[in-house]
Amino acid sequence: MRKYLTIAGLLILGSVVFTTTSGFAQSFRSGDNITVAQSETVDSALFAGGRNIDIAGRVNGDVYCAGMNVTVSGTVKGDVFCAAQTLRVSGVIEGSVKLAGQSVILSSPTVDKVGIAGQTVTIDRETEISQDVMLAGQDLSVNGVVGRDLAVAGQNVSIGNLVKRNVSGNVERLTLTSDAQVDGNIEYTSNNDLVEQQGASVQGNTTREQPKENQKENIPFKPIGMLYILFAMLIISLVLVLLFPRLFNKTNERISILPGKTALIGVAGIFLSPIVIGLLAATIVGIPLAILMFLAWIIVLFLSGPTLAYTIGKKVWKSATSPMLIMLVGSLLLVVLYVIPIIGFFAVLTAGILGTGAILSEMFNLAEPQAKIKKTKSPAKK
Repeated sequence: MRKYLTIAGLLILGSVVFTTTSGFAQSFRSGDNITVAQSETVDSALFAGGRNIDIAGRVNGDVYCAGMNVTVSGTVKGDVFCAAQTLRVSGVIEGSVKLAGQSVILSSPTVDKVGIAGQTVTIDRETEISQDVMLAGQDLSVNGVVGRDLAVAGQNVSIGNLVKRNVSGNVERLTLTSDAQVDGNIEYTSNNDLVEQQGASVQGNTTREQPKENQKENIPFKPIGMLYILFAMLIISLVLVLLFPRLFNKTNERISILPGKTALIGVAGIFLSPIVIGLLAATIVGIPLAILMFLAWIIVLFLSGPTLAYTIGKKVWKSATSPMLIMLVGSLLLVVLYVIPIIGFFAVLTAGILGTGAILSEMFNLAEPQAKIKKTKSPAKK
């Protein structure tokens, strides 16, 4: 179980393939309410999954968390990767933050880099970010100091403090409050002119690009289309686990017990299969087999997401016994990761690698069976 929880946390980071076999220490916590008290120190990376998460102590490593209500008010020596419905980070963060949620508030005094996606995103005035900031959402308020560039994508964007380099983005309305100061250029795409309140200053040039007609037509469709795709993925996952619960339980065991070997098998399956298919197709005689292999490869890749989603749900919600509920929780968490910029790419890659590895292992019995593993781990009889 500890091995898979390592995988679940590293999924957010997107480097699972290279770290599952390392000896780096981790701390894993799950449950309805998770607390790191002010007097507590975690001398490792912290992986937390639960309904309410409160990190008020010191973490001498990275923080990975997913929940409904998350608060990080302590000191984190590394990076923070969190997804939640309501998310507030106010502690001293010595690394970067990558956050996603419905309502996200960042009020940390010091942060390295920032990437946030949410419906409502607020960076408070007491926050000073040393490098770049990337924000995506509906209502974005940047009231802290940005040490380098600010990139935004949102409906209503407000800047109320110093940006030491350039501002760029695609917005509906962009406002500079009276306290705003941009030392570089502002380049943005919008139907509306920049609103610059008295006292605001821009040292460089301000350039507004009018959205193209096809962009105007696609803007309303994009979120709806994305929601449709995610909803369809969720429904498909639930139908699959309803039809094949034993298959998902077996693939969960493969990933949980042998994560490193499963990942290696997944890498081979993803990247070597196209080469084999190409060689078969080149022989002409092997074209029918190449077509069948290609279709099988696509199906396995398609099933890799639900496979890993089930394993995540199984480990995050330990007390759940219903395969449907387990798949629902895991799929929602995985979907949240998918929509986070940059992290989403690594989440898809990791899901493909581990999911494909688990499916191929089960199909061809490539990983050691559970009984053999348990026998190997049992103490020798005298």
